[in-house]
Amino acid sequence: MAVNIVVPESVHWSEVEALVREAGGELVEAVAYKETYRNPDKIGPGNKSLVFSLQLRSSRGTLTNEEADGVRDRVVAMLEKQLGAALRA
Repeated sequence: MAVNIVVPESVHWSEVEALVREAGGELVEAVAYKETYRNPDKIGPGNKSLVFSLQLRSSRGTLTNEEADGVRDRVVAMLEKQLGAALRA
């Protein structure tokens, strides 16, 4: 699944990746950086948008959509709390 978040310009990808892995726990198989987007008119001055993919896997079987969405929601909540991030629609 792709995730697109807006963070302050000072945030480093390594911080985002570490928090994603922490929030997603054992279900996170891979986190891959895709792109950085900057446009002060659309996302505000001093911000950037980071796009990354999140690959999930469970040793118990196939994840439901609800379980995968729950992981994404936990990741976004952690990024919001720790970095002031916002999910970009």
